[in-house]
Amino acid sequence: MGATPLRLEKGPVCVCVGGEFSLLSPLFHSPTITDSTVHSPLIPKDNMTKTIFDLPEILLSIAIHLAPADLAQACRVSRGWFVPFASKLWYSIQQDQWTDGNLLPALPRYAVFVRELRCPLYLPSNSLGHRFNQLTLFSAPKIDPDNLDVIEQVLKHNPDIRDLFLPFALSREYADRIKDITQTVAGMTKLKRLKLRGLLTAPGDLGSLLDQLPELESLTLEDCGYAHPPGMEPDPADIPEDPVTQLEHSQQAQQLRSLQMDGNLDCFEIILEIARRSPLLEQLWFVFMTTYELVMSPKMAWFTQKLGSHCQHLNQLVIHGCEINGEGLECLLSAFPRLRKFHAIDVSMRHYDVLDFLVQHKSCCDSLEEVSVGRVTQYLEGSLGMTGTVRELLQGFPRLRKVHLRQCRIAASEFVLYRTRDKYFVASKDLEVLAITLSGPGKSWVPAEVHSEDGHAYWGSRTDDDEDEKPDYSLYNEVMEEIRLQPKLDPSTIQFY
Repeated sequence: MGATPLRLEKGPVCVCVGGEFSLLSPLFHSPTITDSTVHSPLIPKDNMTKTIFDLPEILLSIAIHLAPADLAQACRVSRGWFVPFASKLWYSIQQDQWTDGNLLPALPRYAVFVRELRCPLYLPSNSLGHRFNQLTLFSAPKIDPDNLDVIEQVLKHNPDIRDLFLPFALSREYADRIKDITQTVAGMTKLKRLKLRGLLTAPGDLGSLLDQLPELESLTLEDCGYAHPPGMEPDPADIPEDPVTQLEHSQQAQQLRSLQMDGNLDCFEIILEIARRSPLLEQLWFVFMTTYELVMSPKMAWFTQKLGSHCQHLNQLVIHGCEINGEGLECLLSAFPRLRKFHAIDVSMRHYDVLDFLVQHKSCCDSLEEVSVGRVTQYLEGSLGMTGTVRELLQGFPRLRKVHLRQCRIAASEFVLYRTRDKYFVASKDLEVLAITLSGPGKSWVPAEVHSEDGHAYWGSRTDDDEDEKPDYSLYNEVMEEIRLQPKLDPSTIQFY
C-alpha cells in the first residue's frame, strides 16, 4: 500500500456506531486526536507518495462509498488512512446510536471528527462537552436547568453551525439565561435552518434574533410564545410595529424563505414580527394550531392584511391539523395571490369544500403546481360527488405537477368521457403525480395485479361482481390511453378500485 504498518497498541480506539459493526477495535496506530491531527497533512513529509491510494483526495472519495464496517477496517491500515476514513465514520451521529454502549467511551477521543450531532431529547448532561468544536448540525437534548451550562458551551464552541434544533424546558425564571443562549445563536452567521421548541421570549426578541441571522432560510417554532406575565396578554392590535425602516430591512437582505408554526401561543403576532423582517418569505406552515382557529374574525382579517403587505412573495401554504372554515380559508388565501403549493391535511373542513374554495381561487390558476388534500388519522368517506370538482382542478390549472387526493374516489368513466369531445381530463402536460383512486363498475374492470386492496380500508370490499363473470378491461384500457397522453405522469401513483 506504500505505507509502513505501525506498531499495534492495545485499547479501544475506533468504533462504528449504529451499524452492524459496533466493536471497539485496536488499530495499528493509536494517535492522540486533536484539531492539529485532523487538519495536518495526511501523509508525513518524510514519506513520499508511492501509490494513488496515498493521495488524501482519493481516500476521501473512496470513503463516501463505504459501509461503516468497511470504514472501521480502513481506519486500521495506517496513519495516512486513519484521518480520512475516521472522519467519514464519525461524521454523523444519529439519535438511536446513543444506546450503543460503545459510543460514550469513544466520544472523548473522536468528537473532533463529528460534524452532525443529533441527540435524543433525554441525554445525561455529562455526555456532551466543548470537545465538539467542528459541528455544522446540532440537534440538542431537552434544555433544562441541569444541562443548561453544557448546551451553552457546545453552542459557543461551534459558531459555524448551519442547522440547529433547541428544545427548551425552562420556566420564566430562566429568562436571562435563555436570552444568553439566543445571543449565542445570533452569532452563528452561517446558520441556515433553525428550529426552536418551548421558547418563551419577550415581544421583539425573535425579530432581533433574525436581524443578526441574514443567511437564515428556514425557521420552525414549536410551542413557543411571548413570556407575558399572567393575565397581561395584550391585544394584538395594540402591539406597535418595530421601529425599523424599510431601508434597514432591505440592507439586512433577509433570506428567510420558510416559516413553520406548530402549536404556538401568540401565533399571529409572532408571524408578523418575523414577516416584517422577511420580505422574501415564500412558505408558511400552520400545524396543530389548537389555540388559534383559522376561522373568519376581525383578528384574522387584520392578520392576513398585514401578512400580505409585508410578504409579497408568499406562494406555499400548508395547513395541518387546524380548525378552519370556508371564510377563514378564503381570507388566508388572499395573502397568497400567486399560490404554487397548497396542502390541507386533517383540517376541520370537509375535503369537498376545501377543493371547492381552491378551485374558485382563480388568481392562482396559472401558478398552482402542487395540491394535497386528505387525512392522516382517518379516512374520507368515498363519494363519487367529487368527480366534478377534481375535473375542474385538473382542467383549470394547467401548471399542476403533483396532485395528492388519495382518499378521493372518482368514476373511471368520467376520466375518459371527455376524450370523445376533443378535451382531456388533465390539462397539464407537466403532471408527475396523480394520487387519486379511479373506481370502475366492478372488480373485473381492471386486472387483478393492479386492483388496489387499499380501497377496502376506505370503502369496503367489492361485492358487486359475479365470481364467474368474464373480465372486461375495455374501460381500463381507455383509462391507460388517457394516462399515456401525460408524458411525465407516473401511472403507479394512481390506484384502481
